[in-house]
Amino acid sequence: MRAPRKAFVLAAGYGTRLRPLTLETPKPMLPLWNRPMLARTLDMLANWGVREVLINLHHAPGPIMRFLASQPVPNLKICAVFEPDILGTGGALRHARWFLDQPFWLLNADILARLDPASLLQIWQRDRPLAACWLTEDAGPRTVRCANGIIRSFHDPQHGHATFCGLQLLDPRILPYIAPEGFDTIIAAYQRAQKQGEQIAGVTIPDAFWADIGTPAQYLQAHHDTAKMLGHAGQTVTLPAAAIFTPAQQRALHRLRPLTAHTPLEVLPLRGSQREFFRLPPTPPPSA
Repeated sequence: MRAPRKAFVLAAGYGTRLRPLTLETPKPMLPLWNRPMLARTLDMLANWGVREVLINLHHAPGPIMRFLASQPVPNLKICAVFEPDILGTGGALRHARWFLDQPFWLLNADILARLDPASLLQIWQRDRPLAACWLTEDAGPRTVRCANGIIRSFHDPQHGHATFCGLQLLDPRILPYIAPEGFDTIIAAYQRAQKQGEQIAGVTIPDAFWADIGTPAQYLQAHHDTAKMLGHAGQTVTLPAAAIFTPAQQRALHRLRPLTAHTPLEVLPLRGSQREFFRLPPTPPPSA
């Protein structure tokens, strides 16, 4: 089987854990060394032989549309679709049935990744699973449980040993397992498919790198990780904020500064990995 020529990039989320940076800027457009996360994802796909990309949008679509209008990756034919309501990863696939007529990559727009897709392609060609999901055992919550290369559970915190990286190679036969309307997730679709005997392969890849950019601290760390991937490890560079943050993000950081200067910032969990609220405990500033 030749490498898939189509990819669906998920870019509709709110980026709640990175607020206030994402209030005006969608998370995929946050820059890593002055290049948006989305651009780095598109570069990777083009290097894999992908030629057609569909991107779903919801929160703050304007910056992404303007970026795509600049034709950031010449070898890619890119189409963006707006979702008036958040549909979830599964609902987004249902909305994109017209595009998904052959095996395709499905991935989040905002991950930092470096990997050789050959292992995923080999498993796919040999076993023809419904999906081949990239897993890592080196980071994340490690709630995925596998046996003999087949995922048995995505939510087993007691016996899980791997983390799903949000990137997978999918067969269009996933579509009947998606709810016919409303919000749905790809994990729920996988679980329905497994009950019907479909296999979801879990693939770890040697020497690969994955990072979740979900919090401000992880976003800062991602700049160090990107420098390493680009071969600049060990170098120290001092840059103005404009080299990393957009003007809107700089204003958000400036507004936060007086609140956090003398007050610990506590993140309150909402659902899963989502973070909706931040609490500022009533701690008085230190005396002069």
